[in-house]
Amino acid sequence: MSNSSHSSAKRKSLEKELSKYLENREYNFARLLNSLKRLFDRWAMAQLTAEVNPAMKIGYMPFLMHIGINGITTTALAQSLLVSKQAMSKMLKELLEQQFIELRPNPKDARSQLIYLSDFGLETVVKSRRIIGDLMEIYENKIGGEDFRKCMDALLIIENMHLSEK
Repeated sequence: MSNSSHSSAKRKSLEKELSKYLENREYNFARLLNSLKRLFDRWAMAQLTAEVNPAMKIGYMPFLMHIGINGITTTALAQSLLVSKQAMSKMLKELLEQQFIELRPNPKDARSQLIYLSDFGLETVVKSRRIIGDLMEIYENKIGGEDFRKCMDALLIIENMHLSEK
């Protein structure tokens, strides 16, 4: 078999395999996750900038949502978000400038600081949680409470599977 006919036969085989995937495109897990992420981000940005804060950026939300009430170290925040310390530093600088967070001395280690939500940041997170809660309620009503919980449980299992692979 010549190189070109082998290549052509292999191409046909790959095209056939791809055609099978494309027949069920709506059930493509990676496509669905990507689409939901983009659609959710678009929805969230419209809601958050209109109802919470016009200066809000979607990239702020994971950082703000992981800070909590008792403060957190930069290292712990970076680990929980699976981001580099460089990315963390850049985002913290921006969040400080926008006055979403404040730094306070760490009572357990005088050499370090803890990250806390500022009053403005706390109000922003609570308002954001309310808006997200409203969307979750819409999902539950659309899907049904039990099916929505099953969906959430399945997503948590998948997330934990990947987290345990670290």
